[in-house]
Amino acid sequence: MPTPLPIFVINLDRSKSRWQQVTSRLSQLNLEHQRVSAVDGKTLQVEDISQVYSATLNKSLFRYDLTLGEIGCYLSHRHIWQTMVDQQIPYAVILEDDINIQTEFAHVLDMLVQYSDWELVKLGDDRDLPFYQQHSEAPFIWGNYKKIPNCTLAYAISLSAAKKLLSREKFYRPIDIDMQFPTKLSLNVLGLKPYAVSPNLDFDSEIVAINKGKHKGNTSFWRNLKYRIMLAWQRKKYTSGNLNQIKKAT
Repeated sequence: MPTPLPIFVINLDRSKSRWQQVTSRLSQLNLEHQRVSAVDGKTLQVEDISQVYSATLNKSLFRYDLTLGEIGCYLSHRHIWQTMVDQQIPYAVILEDDINIQTEFAHVLDMLVQYSDWELVKLGDDRDLPFYQQHSEAPFIWGNYKKIPNCTLAYAISLSAAKKLLSREKFYRPIDIDMQFPTKLSLNVLGLKPYAVSPNLDFDSEIVAINKGKHKGNTSFWRNLKYRIMLAWQRKKYTSGNLNQIKKAT
């Protein structure tokens, strides 16, 4: 059946079992969805990476060099954002393939279309971080964060948010970390609980597998400390988004 929002599922071509698990579950819920071939970081050439990734900004503003897996992951999400811009898709849901999907997921989609003017809504979190402020809309709760979940396993995104995230010509942090700094892009990041998507622990991280669990490149105590101070300042001064920005669709 047609879904209230387009659903894109990011999946590496070689990860067939992950795709079978996700597509089977979404089909059980009668939710249309589209597979998006993920960018395999191992296949990227140096020239490809230099066009999208700033090693200079990374060393200045983040605590370690990005791995090929993290770069490929970021590009996979960027490709969907660009598709939204090219096709003028007003809202969409983006899923990674290492997830469990609860039956309530269909109701989450229904809730999202009842509201307008949201930009980025977290639909899952591997640690269930608390909301800072919240608004109840039974059986769900909208909220914002002081500490934004650092995972991208499931989120809803608007066209305006996609444009903002694409406004950076080059990225220098992992995608989930970039989303922890929404004020830089005037991005409104909220969450919708109870989460209907959770990590599937039966699958190992593709990012870790690509890089054998190690981060390539240098880091240091001072580089890490600088980043931690910057992140702590961000969390102390700002919330992730404004709940008053969203409103019931008419």
